[in-house]
Amino acid sequence: MISYYLSIVETDEEREKVIFIYENFHSFMCYTAGEVLRGNTHEIQDAVHDAMIKIIENIDIIDLSDKRRAKNLCGIVAKNKAKDRCKLRENRNVSFEDLLMEEDKPENNPVEIVIRENTYDIILKTLRSLDDKYRDICTLKFIHQLKEREIALILDLTPKTVSTRIHRGKQLLREALRKEDLHV
Repeated sequence: MISYYLSIVETDEEREKVIFIYENFHSFMCYTAGEVLRGNTHEIQDAVHDAMIKIIENIDIIDLSDKRRAKNLCGIVAKNKAKDRCKLRENRNVSFEDLLMEEDKPENNPVEIVIRENTYDIILKTLRSLDDKYRDICTLKFIHQLKEREIALILDLTPKTVSTRIHRGKQLLREALRKEDLHV
């Protein structure tokens, strides 16, 4: 599996990070995913794989100089991906009629989906243009959907600092998005 992860990164620095994360944190990620999925080996492996993909997508924000913080981040991502798998499992019990009714909702219209995805890409691009201290926290909050206390733990900051940076990051995002003619 490591060869697959290495094939989707571009630079040698990213490859070194992926190798380090895989060799040092993979077992911990399996453990944290297993705590949520209760020993279902295939789902644990799938959750950890999803987590690795998510980590690789955001490899540029992972700082390996603080190993404990990086390990916590990887564990939290694995835990959240395991929770996503639990939600998927629960949603599999939806009836066919419910699915048909879902398609009729305006937000599931293909045009609306494309608009949402384009908007998401613009927001993501804008987010990546923020100063490091706001970009990292906002990425963890809005992309990884972590709670403020989890972000504080990962980044070794006080919850108040995290809250303040999220607030200021949102303001910066709004200003930048207004320039893009997106009213968020």
